[in-house]
Amino acid sequence: MRLLAHAADGSMRDALSLMDQGIAFGQGRLGGDDIQVMLGTIDRACVYPLLTALAAGDAGAVLAGVNQLSEQAPDYVALLEELISVLHRLALIQVVPETLTDGLVDESDQEILQDL
Repeated sequence: MRLLAHAADGSMRDALSLMDQGIAFGQGRLGGDDIQVMLGTIDRACVYPLLTALAAGDAGAVLAGVNQLSEQAPDYVALLEELISVLHRLALIQVVPETLTDGLVDESDQEILQDL
């Protein structure tokens, strides 16, 4: 439900409205995949390979990743926002390493962020 919280941008009214929309969109079920499609957001899992290739200096892999993403006709603004969000988390982890394990970072993301 991180996606709903982020999309609501601190507004409880917006969060409740988005949750109602998500339930309707998911035909009575509130699921992460449905919310992602409804909001038009980019899966963070698509961003990590780009950042890994960028960190490795592998321009060919970066271009291949961008080409692969372009086949899905993404919202490039949302893609850039997700890239910025991940880079912000990385910068925070570099300055305050405890943020990696104190609950501010999803457990599923900890390993890849540690590697980056």
